[in-house]
Amino acid sequence: MSTVRLSTTSYVVLGLIALRGPSTPYDLKRAVGHSVGYFWTFPHAQLYSEPRRLRDAGLLDLDQEDSGRRRMTYSITEQGMAALRAWLAEPANAHFELRDVAEIKLFLTSWRARKTSPASPRTRSASTNAASPSMSGWSTGMATLRMSRPA
Repeated sequence: MSTVRLSTTSYVVLGLIALRGPSTPYDLKRAVGHSVGYFWTFPHAQLYSEPRRLRDAGLLDLDQEDSGRRRMTYSITEQGMAALRAWLAEPANAHFELRDVAEIKLFLTSWRARKTSPASPRTRSASTNAASPSMSGWSTGMATLRMSRPA
C-alpha cells in the first residue's frame, strides 16, 4: 500500500473513478456537482491536482491522448481499490458537520434586525461593543440559542 497521506478528497476521487470507470478531471468535476457536491464541498481545483498525486502514488493509472486536447483519463489500480476498500471499512468516527459560512454570518448578524429599548441590557452591550459588532451579534445569537433550547 502507498505511504502517501490520503485525504477525504483523495477517497472521493478514488471512489468516483471506481464507480464511473475511467474519468477525466472534468468528468470528476461534473460527477461531484451531481452527487457528493451537495453534502461535501471542496475546491474543484483539487479534482485536477489530486488525480495526478494519486497517479504518482500508484493508486491511479493515466491514459493521455497523444494529440489534440491531450485529455488525461484516469483509471483506478488494484492498489487504489485496496486503499478505497480499506477506507470504506473503517468506522467514521467524526461527528456530523455541516459548515456554511453564509448561514453563520446570517445567524451572527441577526442582532441588527432586533429592536431593543435604550434601557435594555442588550442595547448597553451593543453600544459597549460598537467597535466589534460581530461580538455583539455573537452574544445575542448565543442568548437566542439558550432561549430556544428545549428544557
